[in-house]
Amino acid sequence: MKYAAAILSLLVAAPLAVRSGFPIEKGERILKHMFIGGAGDVYIWQTLLGYHAFTVMTLKDGDMWSIQKFDKAAGHASPLDRPVASGFPLADLNRAELATAYNEIVAGSSDPNYWFGKYSILVDGVHHPM
Repeated sequence: MKYAAAILSLLVAAPLAVRSGFPIEKGERILKHMFIGGAGDVYIWQTLLGYHAFTVMTLKDGDMWSIQKFDKAAGHASPLDRPVASGFPLADLNRAELATAYNEIVAGSSDPNYWFGKYSILVDGVHHPM
């Protein structure tokens, strides 16, 4: 299945438009191999430093991953200008950085200051819980 456009909605966050030209299964295969999840998943976690989002998406020119920071005072609505780290295409990403991000998500679950949630994806006007 090819997605013409996808909007990742982080509850009250301003939507992030994502264009996709590859079957979603391609990204899912890569990510499952790396024990991450599916393309289009949005992972949000909170530390004392603020909100962070780890996103994986499939784009027209290849697969991309990114780690976004959000302003804690503004909640989810105010992502910073640039990702903390990103890789493009996914096949050539710095796997050490991606593994570090994933380990922070998993390891942080026992931290009392840690909050984690999976949000939703809106594809062509249809809402899909994640």
